[in-house]
Amino acid sequence: MKPEKLAQAAKKAAHIIAHTPTEQKDKALLALGQLIGEKKAYLLLENKKDVEAAQKAGLAGSLKSRGPCRRNSQGLEETERVASRPHENSHRGDLCYL
Repeated sequence: MKPEKLAQAAKKAAHIIAHTPTEQKDKALLALGQLIGEKKAYLLLENKKDVEAAQKAGLAGSLKSRGPCRRNSQGLEETERVASRPHENSHRGDLCYL
């Protein structure tokens, strides 16, 4: 997806989410947390592949350091923690750890 299309979709989603009841957002976060937990091994493996591909492609160190597996492992755990208490975090961007 082109960055412009992605930005438009994110803006539209943000508007929808802003007008969604907290209870519904809490349920969605819990479901996402559960799904992340179930797919954790797969997500880490795919991330490792991405980091290795970035290294082979010679990407700048700052680009590679944004998402190495060791950091994403912590990010997944943090996302699971946030999703388990969504009402406490609904105003924060904590799910950006992924």
